[in-house]
Amino acid sequence: AHFSKEMIRGARNATIVPHGRHLSIEPSGIVFENIEANMKYIQTLVVRNLSTYVKRIRFQVPKSQEFRIVTENEIGVAPGLSVSVDIEFLTRKADDFYDTLVVVAEDFRGEVELCAQVPRSARKGGEGVASSAMRGQSSPTETMEKADRHGKRNEVPTEDFNP
Repeated sequence: AHFSKEMIRGARNATIVPHGRHLSIEPSGIVFENIEANMKYIQTLVVRNLSTYVKRIRFQVPKSQEFRIVTENEIGVAPGLSVSVDIEFLTRKADDFYDTLVVVAEDFRGEVELCAQVPRSARKGGEGVASSAMRGQSSPTETMEKADRHGKRNEVPTEDFNP
């Protein structure tokens, strides 16, 4: 839709959205760090409707079976409102995984990069755990894994960080 300058100036509290940017997706990429086999990880994606019309939002599921999206097939989102969708990750084999989730509406298509990574020390050629074990203190990675197991994601004791 094209608006004249008078229409834009006269509209109060109107959000002017650049053409084609009717939805905002946060975050633009999802990274599951320090993954382990047979543990489920969940992060939330928020899709906000910036337009003045109801949007029917659909998700094209990731190709790899390790990433799962928990939602109905199509979600109607009113203007100005948002919908939260959980992205789950679960694998039997600890490895790095990469995929893409596609968010589609009537006049919109957005991609969200999905990534899951094993701890750096577990990668081939990594010696991070061995070097920190020799010093007799846990590495930030190990501390994060312990916090993960206790359900306190993203909370890492600051005293363990020595930048």
